[in-house]
Amino acid sequence: MDITRLAVGRFIPFGLDEGFRDQALEASEVESLFTILSEIEGHVDFELSCKDPLWAIRKDRDHVYSGCSVGNFLLDVLVDGTVLPCRRLPIPVGNMNQDRLVDVWLFSPLMRSLRNREDLEECRACLHINTCGGGCRGVAWGLANELLKRDPQCFLDSKPIKTGLDRRIVKIS
Repeated sequence: MDITRLAVGRFIPFGLDEGFRDQALEASEVESLFTILSEIEGHVDFELSCKDPLWAIRKDRDHVYSGCSVGNFLLDVLVDGTVLPCRRLPIPVGNMNQDRLVDVWLFSPLMRSLRNREDLEECRACLHINTCGGGCRGVAWGLANELLKRDPQCFLDSKPIKTGLDRRIVKIS
């Protein structure tokens, strides 16, 4: 099998998937998964791609801002014009047929709140808040119906995490 890239993402139950909440990984299982992925990265013949905020903790970053992009770097627009903060966070914040996108981006109360990491009370004092950004808001919503609470699959607990692994693609002959 010729695999060139493996993309990894966490399961987020919402909509028709809500009945599968009990299938989501526990925080310790997410930590184990990311540990295994970190160990194999660079020792496989394919690119390992993971854009998860908690995965970012295990990587050295050249930039200061990392973590969940919701409210900061992305919006999703559905075919009917509905604007969502993220494809993994199905909460409408506006509609392109009625609202200017810039107004939705700048003035939507939800978008403003998602941008402000200080609103993440449980994460404020964590060593990793500027790297993970409080984890995935979609996971927090999908598993706990809470937007501004700690990502329920977070395994960090303000503990130091070994970093220094990079994201290079290394080919093994």
